[in-house]
Amino acid sequence: MPAHLLQNALRRPWLVGAGAVLAASLALGGCDLSGLTGSQCTPQTCDYIVNTLVAAGGASGTTLLADSANTIYQYSGSSWTKVGAESFTQRGDGLIASPNFATDNTLFLGDSTSSDGGKTWAPLCVIVKAVSPNFASDKTVYGVDQQPPRSTSTTTTSTGTSGTTAPGTPVPTAAPVNCPTSTGSFYISTDGGQNWTAANGPQGAGDPDLFVVSPSFKTDKTIFAGFTVNLTPALYKSTDGGSTWTQVLSERQHVVALSSNFASDQTLIAVSNDKEQISTNGGQSWSNLKSPITADQIASVVFSPTYSADKTIALISAAVDSGSSAPHGTFISTNGGGTWTNYGPVTQRGANEPPFIFSPNYSSDKTVYTSSLDQAKGPATSTDLGKTWTAINNGLTLEAGLGG
Repeated sequence: MPAHLLQNALRRPWLVGAGAVLAASLALGGCDLSGLTGSQCTPQTCDYIVNTLVAAGGASGTTLLADSANTIYQYSGSSWTKVGAESFTQRGDGLIASPNFATDNTLFLGDSTSSDGGKTWAPLCVIVKAVSPNFASDKTVYGVDQQPPRSTSTTTTSTGTSGTTAPGTPVPTAAPVNCPTSTGSFYISTDGGQNWTAANGPQGAGDPDLFVVSPSFKTDKTIFAGFTVNLTPALYKSTDGGSTWTQVLSERQHVVALSSNFASDQTLIAVSNDKEQISTNGGQSWSNLKSPITADQIASVVFSPTYSADKTIALISAAVDSGSSAPHGTFISTNGGGTWTNYGPVTQRGANEPPFIFSPNYSSDKTVYTSSLDQAKGPATSTDLGKTWTAINNGLTLEAGLGG
């Protein structure tokens, strides 16, 4: 299994079987994919990572948040400041910020939510997978894997708890309330996570293994999700907020990315283990994407926020060892995927989450971010689409990731 899929297996257990999840847990726990453990894991032999890096937009600029070493951090422009400790959580796709974070300070992390930017956390009934781009007004949240009630009421802060738990260590919180009364393929809340209702995927489907909400969800109510029906995985589309579904691709897709201008251009890219495809009509028909690497090597595809004007797409390869002869790195297209230029590696071993982020204010600041550079550098920023990077790790505690 490629390294990026091993890393995703731990954070997204619905992507692979239990055996792979266990393998990922063992690898991440000791940084031992290359046989290294404990003190053997050095800046020269292992990546040092944050669990998730988030770039939240606002009128005053971009706010960077990091989930690392069981702590939420915020970047001030020169250094990182601890905001608070994580809640006791089952990590889903990582830290998710409200699109209106600058005003509402709302975060989701696994089965917990915060309304004060990560200082304190409240439990949720489900693991959050996505929020509506129009969250400020519709308060819509999507989740999976309904959780059993918790039995304790201990909470944690950035300075520790009233018990013996060390500062920054996640501990159990009170049991969630207003949980759904029935079981579904996934769950929907229209009040920011206070109440949940069960929703069904295609007939016989379990939890979705990916869940992507349209940037123009306010008007088109479109979602793309991966479901397995009668033991057959496929990509499905809903245009009514998740009530009904239509299959648009066969096979399991491990990457699905929608154009930031999806409302007008209806462009999306889907990547399975053996195919890279692009659609310009919302998934009705597909053609092969001209890619510089094979499908199983693709870790991420990201459209520029100004795609309608610049036609820029970033394709990030699965992380491979620096000695590999396979093409790897950040590939940039400025013509909608017609041709690609290798801008060099974001990281040469291990994996990061996410590997490439466009600033929400990209039209003015021309800035992109990565969650982790190689050799203990951690998060970094670039103003030339990733040709060169500047580490931004001052004050941030990093975690040992995968060896290479």
